Amino acid sequence: MTQWKVTYTLVEGVEVESSVKDYPAFGLELYYDGDKLVKVDHTIEAEDTASHDGLIVLSERKLQLFWELLHYRRGLPIRIASRTTEKAKQDPTKPTVRTGQVTLPMSVCLVCTIKMPTENSLTSAPLRLSTWLRFANEARNAHSDVGAVLAYYLIWEDMKGRPQKGSAGPSELELKYTRDFVSHGEVLKNKNVLAFLRAKLKGPVNQFDPNDRDHQALVRDQRKEARKLVETELDKLL
Repeated sequence: MTQWKVTYTLVEGVEVESSVKDYPAFGLELYYDGDKLVKVDHTIEAEDTASHDGLIVLSERKLQLFWELLHYRRGLPIRIASRTTEKAKQDPTKPTVRTGQVTLPMSVCLVCTIKMPTENSLTSAPLRLSTWLRFANEARNAHSDVGAVLAYYLIWEDMKGRPQKGSAGPSELELKYTRDFVSHGEVLKNKNVLAFLRAKLKGPVNQFDPNDRDHQALVRDQRKEARKLVETELDKLL
């Protein structure tokens, strides 16, 4: 096996609250311009004949939690201008640098200064944390309130299990009932969901109508509550 270095150069400096120079357990070295993160080097092991694309895929798979966490704390994706690969210990007469480009779409969102994670928080993270952060990032930036609610429910069910009346809190149950409301095409029969809808919409409702303004407002409000619920739990893990 050969040691390779994958270098990520960022489109623009990403403001950080406190800089961290490296994460040895992940083979990461970080470079800054003042208070802005500008470049990340990732050292990995792969076959001597590994391709540029193959190395990028391997690196990004290993760094999924790192990138999703930075995205989550910043409020926008980390935009990467280029990815280069080279052997970590190469013959200077035989350069092996190869470069790829990527462009990421921008979203309108509040951008925050990133508090860099500790290495321990990354190494001890739950196995599914990067998946939960991916869903949370997508939900926060989603144009669709329905899509956001569904994503938040996926996170909650995976983290905590399906909310059950009698053991789950009010916010958990409201997330479940809202998810049931928007994800079933047939007439709803669950008495708990129907009671929730009757209380929120001030009258009997048994099906979701995406064109109904009251239904839209309910889902929009529940999206906000779902975000608070899920992000409170995620923040405990970070």
